[in-house]
Amino acid sequence: MLLASPVEGYLACCEALSTLDQRELLPDIRSPTLVIAGRHDQSTPIAAGELIRSRIAGASMTILDAAHISNVEQPHAFTEAVVGFLTQR
Repeated sequence: MLLASPVEGYLACCEALSTLDQRELLPDIRSPTLVIAGRHDQSTPIAAGELIRSRIAGASMTILDAAHISNVEQPHAFTEAVVGFLTQR
């Protein structure tokens, strides 16, 4: 999928994301929230996930042995985390 993306489009998305900051909106989230972080994620490190978790009341966090696309890199662990989160409600 990534290889099929036009380089110009991918770069434009990266540029847009580099200036996007929605942290001020996190406290407005009222739904049960699971933050999933990848232990090896260099673009969104665990500290960023922890910041998100800390600003959403009642949010929980799971750290997977993955990088940025944990649902692809660790599909079973990702699914277990999501199903566990959804069934504990």
